[in-house]
Amino acid sequence: GAGTYSNAITASLSTAAADAAIFYSLDGINWNNYTSPFALDGVNNGTGTLQAYYTNGTYAVSNSFALSFVVAPLTVNPADLTLSGPIAVTASTLTTNAIIQYSLNNNAIDGANLTSLYAGPITISNRSFLVLQGSKSGYQSTAPVQRKYIEKLPPPVFLTPSATFSNQTPISLEVSRVAPGLSLTLAGPDGTFTASAPVAASGRPT
Repeated sequence: GAGTYSNAITASLSTAAADAAIFYSLDGINWNNYTSPFALDGVNNGTGTLQAYYTNGTYAVSNSFALSFVVAPLTVNPADLTLSGPIAVTASTLTTNAIIQYSLNNNAIDGANLTSLYAGPITISNRSFLVLQGSKSGYQSTAPVQRKYIEKLPPPVFLTPSATFSNQTPISLEVSRVAPGLSLTLAGPDGTFTASAPVAASGRPT
């Protein structure tokens, strides 16, 4: 009957009219003689109407059924996290023969270019923004699923030796890994100082 489905269904039509022939259509134009149950695996762009009528000499519309086919929601693991080492991201849907496409970007979410086809676990070893979506011909696509895997950067190394300064003194630090938007924060009794590299401290303790 009418409803929303995430996989193929089997349609079965019947009438109590004796010796009646049943015809059905998915577009209201092309009609098929019903002889036995038939499979429906999607319709149009995911929505449509199954119409049927019977005749035993007298024409009559017997019924119509509104149908929706939607790819089952994606299951994506793991959830957002801060990386402590390489991980494998898996994605799946309960819809048979659906495909999953995705984008992988190191700087920002990119929901406009889902051009990679998911074929198995995706290895993530550094900062990554992932968007995935499931689709299938004749079905409505899933809602996009976003995942953010943030990398914990190693601490900076002070190249300027610790000391007490009586004048403005440049402070040199070394960062072993550069990431987009990197900034450094120096904290001391007089407060905090945040800046993008290179950093120069002015009268603030290190």
